[in-house]
Amino acid sequence: HPGYEGMGTDPDVQPAVWRDLVYIAFRGGTLIAIDRFEPSVRWRREFVTKHSLNLSPAVHEDALYHYGADDFLYALNPADGTTRWRTRAF
Repeated sequence: HPGYEGMGTDPDVQPAVWRDLVYIAFRGGTLIAIDRFEPSVRWRREFVTKHSLNLSPAVHEDALYHYGADDFLYALNPADGTTRWRTRAF
């Protein structure tokens, strides 16, 4: 996949969709937002990975939720990937 190099293994979870973006989490700790209508990566976030757990991202209202595998649950701005808040998940 062009533009996906260095993101860890192929995604093995369901993507999430919000407006014109598709969110894909990779086992290596990368979360990306891809434009649904143009094959381009809009933004990319790297998360610390302590283990190989990989969960699907989820969108609710105007927040993107992602388990970062560093034992934190993140609420992100779905448009640009910035962190709104995080909390210890386990």
